[in-house]
Amino acid sequence: MMENGKPRTRRQLSPQEKWEVFLEVCSQQLSQADAARKWGVDVSTVIRIRQLAKDAALAAFAASKPGRMPSPEQAELEAALQENDRLSEALKELAVELTLHRGLSDAPGYLQWSWFPLLRVGLVVAALRIIRADRETRSRHRWVGIGRGQSRSG
Repeated sequence: MMENGKPRTRRQLSPQEKWEVFLEVCSQQLSQADAARKWGVDVSTVIRIRQLAKDAALAAFAASKPGRMPSPEQAELEAALQENDRLSEALKELAVELTLHRGLSDAPGYLQWSWFPLLRVGLVVAALRIIRADRETRSRHRWVGIGRGQSRSG
């Protein structure tokens, strides 16, 4: 595009300048066209700056949670506790599988196959009852405010 016989160069706004453009347009100090002329950019650039600011604000609001931000140590502890719970569940499942495998490999030949489905169901049901009881105990402790390694007395 030519302006007064000279080619027009593209103006690159710094982040601070973009913020100022955004504030001027949103506070209605300037129209989008006036802001574009003032800063030497196209109107579409001003529109894009407004849209970018809106998208960034919405993303920040969506990511924020009510209340105080947890400290980095608290967030790390919570992540470690969740990982511990996940690994505990995986370990219990592996223990059930190992028990099934060892129980069947030591059994006499006629028991290995004919009783296999019933034995497997019985062990799995027993293991699931243990896991459920453990989960209920842990959730009850969380409900009354007892953490790991603490007793009710203090």
